[in-house]
Amino acid sequence: SDYTIVSLFESSSCTGISNEALERLINRLAELNGEKRRRRARLGEMGTAIAALWTMLRVPPEEQRAFTENVRGLGMDTIRLGERELIRLHELKSEMIGKLIREQREQIAVLWEKTNATESEKAS
Repeated sequence: SDYTIVSLFESSSCTGISNEALERLINRLAELNGEKRRRRARLGEMGTAIAALWTMLRVPPEEQRAFTENVRGLGMDTIRLGERELIRLHELKSEMIGKLIREQREQIAVLWEKTNATESEKAS
């Protein structure tokens, strides 16, 4: 019977791993790097959206810090945290939309007053 001798130590003629196994590892590494890039991009998009909503909704810094202290790494748990925060902020925005619109209208009125705009200018 034939025996194959497998070396556990690398030498100039033997790496201790088959070319097929090495190819699978290389492919898996490429897949994982792709997933890492996708997750990093997704978290970046969520972070931008969350920051904009925090500003718009005037979320207190303490709440923001409490959230960011729990966000670490690129794991699915981190992505789920971000998704839950986005859902919470969109719900809060829906509840506050009337108030937000009133505040913006008030700011516009103040700006019109500062510029001494006429009624016809305000209507345009």
